[in-house]
Amino acid sequence: MFHAADPSNDPSWSTKTTFPTPPSLIVLHELSSYFTSGTEAAASSQPTLSSYLDLVVNALAAASSLSKHPSNGTSTGVSLALFDSGMDTLRLPILKVPRLSHPHIGAPGEESDEPRVEAVYQFVRKYFEFILEFTLEHHDEAPQSSTTSARKSVRLLQKDRFISEMIM
Repeated sequence: MFHAADPSNDPSWSTKTTFPTPPSLIVLHELSSYFTSGTEAAASSQPTLSSYLDLVVNALAAASSLSKHPSNGTSTGVSLALFDSGMDTLRLPILKVPRLSHPHIGAPGEESDEPRVEAVYQFVRKYFEFILEFTLEHHDEAPQSSTTSARKSVRLLQKDRFISEMIM
């Protein structure tokens, strides 16, 4: 956790372990990599949508808490940015499915219930004021050609309201 040091008030705060002022930006990078099934941690912990949102909400709470700290008379807040290239395809269960071990519970031949999964992006986007969506679409120029062209686009949204788009 970040701490903002104020040496004039508390000499016990070391300037080597704390910042003199809060950071202006906290960046969360590639959170979805912790939740993909290829990682050992994801397989053992059965991640849910709420565990992803919990990381985002705790980071927002830390940014809000650090924004309340007066830094040299300025009132600039701490911003939070989330960069996650896998969020648009990440789907996590809402709840963990309980595993019953009693043999008389459940009908014979009954399939195990798979948890309902939801797209993480639709929930996370509600926590942020501005959203930049980057897309990269590959198009074949010619069927016999080995070269492909890529269309890149950037869309800026503010609270689900389209603001602008740039196509490269």
